[in-house]
Amino acid sequence: MNRRMACCMAASLLVPPLCGASTTLVRGLVGAPDDGFQQSWHTHLGFQPVIGVRQKAPDLSMYWGTAFVPRRVETETVTFSWVGAMGGGVSSAGNFTLSVNGHPVVQFDVVSRSTHFPARYSSCDLYYDVLWTRPGGRWTENALDTSGHFFLVVDASALEPGRPVILSVTGTDIGEHRWFGIIYDATMVPAMPQRRWREFRRYPEPAQPPPATAEAGFEHYLPQYSDPGCFTPIGWPADPAETAVSPTGQLMSGLDYTRYGSGVGRSEPPYYRHSLAFAVWDGQRLVPVGAGAPARQNLYRGRYPMVYTNWTWSDFSLQGTAFSEPLAGDGYASGTERTLAWAVWDIRNYAREPREITLVAFYVGDEDAPAPEMVWRDGAVHRDGSALFSAAPSEGFSQEFHPVFPPGLVIDASRPFDALIEDRGAANALVVRGTLRPGESKHVAFNRVFDYPDAYHWKAPQLPPVPAEALTARACEAAFKRTAERWETLEKRFCFFRTPRRASTSWSARPCWTAASSPRNGTAATSSSTR
Repeated sequence: MNRRMACCMAASLLVPPLCGASTTLVRGLVGAPDDGFQQSWHTHLGFQPVIGVRQKAPDLSMYWGTAFVPRRVETETVTFSWVGAMGGGVSSAGNFTLSVNGHPVVQFDVVSRSTHFPARYSSCDLYYDVLWTRPGGRWTENALDTSGHFFLVVDASALEPGRPVILSVTGTDIGEHRWFGIIYDATMVPAMPQRRWREFRRYPEPAQPPPATAEAGFEHYLPQYSDPGCFTPIGWPADPAETAVSPTGQLMSGLDYTRYGSGVGRSEPPYYRHSLAFAVWDGQRLVPVGAGAPARQNLYRGRYPMVYTNWTWSDFSLQGTAFSEPLAGDGYASGTERTLAWAVWDIRNYAREPREITLVAFYVGDEDAPAPEMVWRDGAVHRDGSALFSAAPSEGFSQEFHPVFPPGLVIDASRPFDALIEDRGAANALVVRGTLRPGESKHVAFNRVFDYPDAYHWKAPQLPPVPAEALTARACEAAFKRTAERWETLEKRFCFFRTPRRASTSWSARPCWTAASSPRNGTAATSSSTR
């Protein structure tokens, strides 16, 4: 059997869990792609024929048929895979559009690292596993050619069993030579790897206004912008620490982000300095929230700054609920008060048998103190004699504090963040373990104290140590209720604008006085004019 025949076979099989559930893998193409440019180019397989598209006319579109979808699909998703390449300069504009049976599903662009392209128009997800890069010749760091494996995950209910799917890629004509191509005469693609994926984020574009008769509201404009991927504030008004939650559920200070601007060591997903980060230990390595399957976030009641972070790993679903409240009192007055931030993780086992899970919460240091000395006392982790963070797991779960996790991990003082970035372990870790029966759900409530972290024009005063009881004596349910009631009270002070009549949104439909119908002329205003 030659390569071309192998590529055209309808190959499907069950692969290990992807995004929390098994998926049916459909590998290869039915024939070569149609349209697009044709040339041979450097790839991880050597010099190979490529059919592709550019972001410049006339080579703006191509389409191809996948191998046949099995007649019987017993998984929630189907993953289509193929061998491809891209190049001509890294971009975050999203000027390629992938369509499934004529429906646009994902916008992507040229990247140089393994990347997850989230759906912009539907529930599909595209992953690109980079196997090879070509930085030589006249190419610069920002103009790499790459090749590797593509994986398109589609909801099985949207597919017709026993038939191929028509995929197409269209480039936006912006006069650029960036290109995407299919290596159609290639070997079979293996199953999608379980790894950490860089998240693709598009640059914001000018938002389109609503139709003339529709309300110009939050619901219309928000979906038109991609998440900048910084953080979401969760602090009460005037919170001195500007407490926030990262896109992967880390409890952090917004002031620290504005000071440093990025995660430590270019980690992916980023670990933010002074944050309380979360990961699962799989027995050999840390799997941070957001690795493999991307984390998804939404707000409590759709508008309150109490953030849900949803993530799946293996047979578990995890939902973190992040919110905060003043550590003492009912608000902020002096600008130096402390804040207690919460991250309550609800964990559910979707397997058919009992499963053990190890959830790890750890403090991320900075360049001056990558692994500061901390101790466990009275149910909380202390730094410099002051309680910093604690955990309250459900009954049946255990918790342990480890200055270094896993025990025996050696952290190189000259490269202190390497162990964390390489998923080998972390310092100052609170480890929670437990077993869940099939379908069972339990929660672990973490909290973390945040101080005002100084500014150039205003230094933080020395505050008294925080006792462990200030963290351990609080119940997460009561704290959540207090915070929700606080935002409900504040919301009543707001005055939301609503156009009295939807037709009034359009100036062309709004009644206007004319000279002939003016009350001064003794006639009623019954006509309208167009402005």
